Amino acid sequence: MTKYSKIFKVNFRDVDFNYNLTMNALVDYMQEVSGEHALELGIDFTLDEDQQMYWIVSRAKMHLDSYPKWQQHIRIETYPVGVDKLFCVRRFDIFDEEDRQLGYIIGDYILMDYHTHRPLRVQKLEGPMQKLNWPYEGEELPKLKAPVEVIKEDIRKVRSGEIDINGHMNNAHYVRWATDMLDCDERTKNPIRSIQTNYVTSLVEGDQVRVIRGLDEDGSTLIQGTSLDGTTVYWTSKIVLMDL
Repeated sequence: MTKYSKIFKVNFRDVDFNYNLTMNALVDYMQEVSGEHALELGIDFTLDEDQQMYWIVSRAKMHLDSYPKWQQHIRIETYPVGVDKLFCVRRFDIFDEEDRQLGYIIGDYILMDYHTHRPLRVQKLEGPMQKLNWPYEGEELPKLKAPVEVIKEDIRKVRSGEIDINGHMNNAHYVRWATDMLDCDERTKNPIRSIQTNYVTSLVEGDQVRVIRGLDEDGSTLIQGTSLDGTTVYWTSKIVLMDL
């Protein structure tokens, strides 16, 4: 399978208070490079006059062993890595200016019917979609449960500036909301090594969200966004911190 690479400059808007690339900026890079590769492969359908299908990100894990800094350049190389049930899995390898690998991203994508908004099985489709059709054998992204022990909560409201061209809150903002539940001191002492986000229900302008930070049964950090009454789960993120 053809790989696709793009070089990004880490700009001021992309870094945090420690000059480190933020995880939500990395989501933006992920969306940009995957979209360009999909266009090249003929599997991006957003510009079709008679649009029949569209892609959603169902789960994504970002892992960094070392953080890119402000003004540095990174190269992201992406490529499809197979099909796992409904998921079309894509990998992204992240390299620094010396071509040393800094980390990776795994994205689980689902192809949706534009009219019914139901998932489509790539295995049953013809044409360019067969470029993706082989069994995935890499790291799997598991389901994430609700926190069993709540540490802190916040209430947030979706604003117009967080809405993308699909009319929903952009995936990067879910990650930003999740990482906002870690304070500055904590992120300085123990930067985020990885964050897996499972997107469950789309958020739209005006939605109010109860954001919960807690622990799972193994003591790992979980962030979950729900409706105020707790009946709807919007997303769940699992965060693993570095030990410096």
